[in-house]
Amino acid sequence: MGFDPMADQGPKYEKRRMMDRAKAIAAGAQAVAAGSPDQLKGQLQQFAAAITTVVETAADATDTAVADAVDKLADDIDQMVSVWAPAGAAAPEDAADEGFGPPAEAPAPPAETPPAAAAG
Repeated sequence: MGFDPMADQGPKYEKRRMMDRAKAIAAGAQAVAAGSPDQLKGQLQQFAAAITTVVETAADATDTAVADAVDKLADDIDQMVSVWAPAGAAAPEDAADEGFGPPAEAPAPPAETPPAAAAG
């Protein structure tokens, strides 16, 4: 049997797309880090390195190994980000109050007042 271009190639394309998107996220974090204060720079570099490590190992890994690595990456990033948050920072459910999340309904504009009667 030879190569059949019509045969099901499985999730290889999806893995490649996931890897490309993950590389773009890591590159974005590195670009932002370049112009950031030292503390944020270190955090963004740590974030990008975690993603890059998974991408590099995913290229030759089985689908199951990639899924396991992505699950572990999600846990690692959750832990990483929770450490970064300053004490007393807004919890995710309070994110809308801080300008993150869906916007709250805008208050109704004030009712128009009729012009004052002209004094005669």
